[in-house]
Amino acid sequence: MSRATKPHSRRVDQSRQNNLRIQSNNLVMTTTTTTTTTISRRAGLSRVRAT
Repeated sequence: MSRATKPHSRRVDQSRQNNLRIQSNNLVMTTTTTTTTTISRRAGLSRVRAT
């Protein structure tokens, strides 16, 4: 039983790490997209004000 459970627990740990990596990547992507959209909006507002 112990031999069979050890590799499974390792697989679970790997899957958890992968999930954490995916979550962190998603957070980075969302933050970058939001910042770019806000910057573009500000740029658009400044352009409108300039004209």
